[in-house]
Amino acid sequence: MQQRVALARALVIEPETLLLDEPLSALDAKVRKQLQNELKRIHKELNITFILVTHDQEEALSLSDKIVVMSQGDIEQVGKPNAIYDSPINEWTAKFIGAANIFDGKYLGDYKIELNSGDIIDTDEEYEFKKGDNVRVLIRPEDFDVVEKDQGFFNVEVIKTSYKGVLWEVECLMSDKTKIKVDNIDEVKVGAIVGLKFDEMDVHMMRKEEEDV
Repeated sequence: MQQRVALARALVIEPETLLLDEPLSALDAKVRKQLQNELKRIHKELNITFILVTHDQEEALSLSDKIVVMSQGDIEQVGKPNAIYDSPINEWTAKFIGAANIFDGKYLGDYKIELNSGDIIDTDEEYEFKKGDNVRVLIRPEDFDVVEKDQGFFNVEVIKTSYKGVLWEVECLMSDKTKIKVDNIDEVKVGAIVGLKFDEMDVHMMRKEEEDV
């Protein structure tokens, strides 16, 4: 109720721009969702600019037309929500804006990457990367498909599962002990060896930061 009253008072003066600083914090999930829908409706009806300050990544992705990702007062990346989610500029942004699997690897050229595990995967990205460049590779949990052993791009061991209501969160271990989180519709047994597949368009390369090289 407090948030609705404060919003109504701010809108009375018919502002051209409205600054909302953590407007949905400290609310339970149901009320937060209701107010998100209310904000979308008001924005559409009044056609004014909303500047929303939030630490809730899901909130930012669902409400925004454009996102400015900041770290310690510095701007990391500016863009549309889907562009930042799918193509973050660095590892920090990738992890901040959603669940992220990050792999170390080397770009081999011809849209191929060799991961530190020795596995070679394809990407549809190239950008400014040169053959031999050390890279960080992002694949989101929802972009993996769990398949039978030896039917994927590489095999992993299932070490933990957690049911989230709609999906199973599956934690896996690669041959080099890198942990991977996978969202899967079906339950997978802990201890099973399975294959993982993904589309090359879901493989995103990021340059390694100098201090990490």
